[in-house]
Amino acid sequence: MLRELKAEFRKLLSIRSSYIIAAVGLVLTGFIALVAMGLQADGDFASTGMQRAVLDIVPIMATFVGLISIMLIGHEYRYNTIYYTLTATNNRLKVLAAKLLATGLFGVLFALIAIVWTLAMVSLGLKWGGHHVGPQELEVASLLWKSVAYMVTTAWFGLLLGFISRNMTFTLVVFFMIPVIEQFAIFLLKLNANYFPIASQNNILSMGPNLSHDGAFTALASLGVFGLYLIALLIASVFLFVKRDAN
Repeated sequence: MLRELKAEFRKLLSIRSSYIIAAVGLVLTGFIALVAMGLQADGDFASTGMQRAVLDIVPIMATFVGLISIMLIGHEYRYNTIYYTLTATNNRLKVLAAKLLATGLFGVLFALIAIVWTLAMVSLGLKWGGHHVGPQELEVASLLWKSVAYMVTTAWFGLLLGFISRNMTFTLVVFFMIPVIEQFAIFLLKLNANYFPIASQNNILSMGPNLSHDGAFTALASLGVFGLYLIALLIASVFLFVKRDAN
């Protein structure tokens, strides 16, 4: 298992697109935090402003982490290197587990980077804009687990979609179309958004411990709902990748 995990980290760090996507994500989120949230902030900065800024930036950064996860599995099918991966191990389940661990740890790392990066850029923007910043209320534990949970689940969501479809282009389309289709379904059918995947995942980043807004589930309950979708995707991935031919 350790060998498979090392191999996945090597792939993750050797794909040039990983660095490009990560760099674009950092530049984009840095610009938003610096200019929109810091430099152009209206009046006095609210006491929960820093925490809200981080929770607003995390979904943007998570999108890029999801793309990198898709690339990790998508490139192997696109260039047929999946054959080498499978012949180098005696158990396909180890490959699946190693990819989940690698992308999960990558998600944790980027969650921490997103928090520090956002706080630094917003602070710099506020300073340049001459805004008054009072004492900030940062719920550190809440901020950490919500950011990590959102980032890791997005990474796994993209990875598992890639395992199921085995086509990078199709996976990318599905990854970006699911939120759009979901919004149309909620609006047209007047369904409860709490039980939809992307809506439930977004509720993980709610500010308060109780109902966040409009009867939405708590952050922890929303994580549980999205977790059920991930379990369903994992079962499908195991069936297709481990129990049946993976090529």
